[in-house]
Parts: sequence; C-alpha cells; structure tokens
Amino acid sequence: MTRQTVRTPYAAIIGDIKDSRKIADRKEVQEQFHSILQIINEKYAEDIASNFIITLGDSFQGLLKNKQVIFKHYF
Repeated sequence: MTRQTVRTPYAAIIGDIKDSRKIADRKEVQEQFHSILQIINEKYAEDIASNFIITLGDSFQGLLKNKQVIFKHYF
C-alpha cells in the first residue's frame, strides 16, 4: 500500500511601502506598520504559516497556509 501525501501550496505575501523615504515622519510610520502587522498576525493566526514581519525598513513578508485564504481576507 502506497501512502499518498496531499500538499497544499503556501502563498508568500511580499510587499513594500512605496516611496517611504519621502514620508516626513518615517520612523513613526514604520512603528505603526509594525503594530498593524502584529494585529494581522493575531487576527488571522489560523491562516498564517509564518508571521508577517518587516524585513528591511519598509519591506514586509508573510506566509499563508494556502492561497485560497488570500481571497477570503482580501475581498
């Protein structure tokens, strides 16, 4: 008997705040953005495989358990 594995594809979300260097109070915006990502991680924890984090200044990434949840939360 052969064991069959069903794989659910993950969905990587990667983004960047456009023209963030032009923001007058960039540090404050980055702090607020960090707080927002924490809220998202808590609110949608069941759908997140790897928490959303800030990777460099104003870039961020996170990993969803499957691509279908994008539409569940986005639309």
